[in-house]
Amino acid sequence: MAELERNISNIGSSKCWKREVGDVVLWYSPITLHGQEKVNELLSNAEGLGMNIINETKRITLSFSIVGINDIDLREFRDNVPRFPVNKDGKNTKVTLDRYIYQKMISWSSQFVDDAFSVLADLVETDQKSNLKNIKFENAKDPRTELKELEARVGELRSTLEMPRLVEEVLKPDPTPQESPDSVSDTKNVMSVDFDPFSRLMPQKAQEPIVTPAPTVTAPPPVTPPPLDRSIRDSKGNIVQAYSATPSIPEEVIESPRPSLKGPAPVIDSGLVNRNPRFSPPSRG
Repeated sequence: MAELERNISNIGSSKCWKREVGDVVLWYSPITLHGQEKVNELLSNAEGLGMNIINETKRITLSFSIVGINDIDLREFRDNVPRFPVNKDGKNTKVTLDRYIYQKMISWSSQFVDDAFSVLADLVETDQKSNLKNIKFENAKDPRTELKELEARVGELRSTLEMPRLVEEVLKPDPTPQESPDSVSDTKNVMSVDFDPFSRLMPQKAQEPIVTPAPTVTAPPPVTPPPLDRSIRDSKGNIVQAYSATPSIPEEVIESPRPSLKGPAPVIDSGLVNRNPRFSPPSRG
């Protein structure tokens, strides 16, 4: 019986982890089933606590999990026997270890309680993984198998409701260098199922835009303007007069004198021509 009592008592709750939180070493132990029941009772009456439900949950959980502090081991007192004196309503009374820690925790800093609870939560998660490390769940389904079953069930429900079926587009991988572009383009848009306008299709892979290089434009050779013709021409295009200017002073131009015109000398009447007698002067007697 002693052997049985030793093996069946405190299974899982006899573990102890020492962690330094701030400048205090706390001894943690997994919460017992009795302690978890107290936490559940608190959560069932959450309406009366309002916003304080979170802090109260942390406080009760830690009171059942802390089994020592610094160099003081309190594990032997987790027997739910009132041993620790407290003052309640002006009277001295004795309470269990969890109620004693719960009563003392009211004067701890709020930050320290939050940090101590975060350490406990991490330890419990690690403990769960340790308990199940050698367990292989036979009924655990492969994710792909479970997905196929769910898709089949969805198809049945949509068929019962006379809704269009969900269609998944089969995307063809990129062509290999051995494949010709012409053969790939013929089968690129072929789908394995009929087209349904109400079907939900998988988003297509975004293709990079094809950048076409701009054509090379050859600039025409520069056009040299003809020399400026300063000649003055008549209506038939003949040169009448040309001017040449030579600047002597900046921003001032002096024109050269007009060339003299050569021609026959003017002829004066010689007086040998017969004069009309009507215009002859009167004779002087």
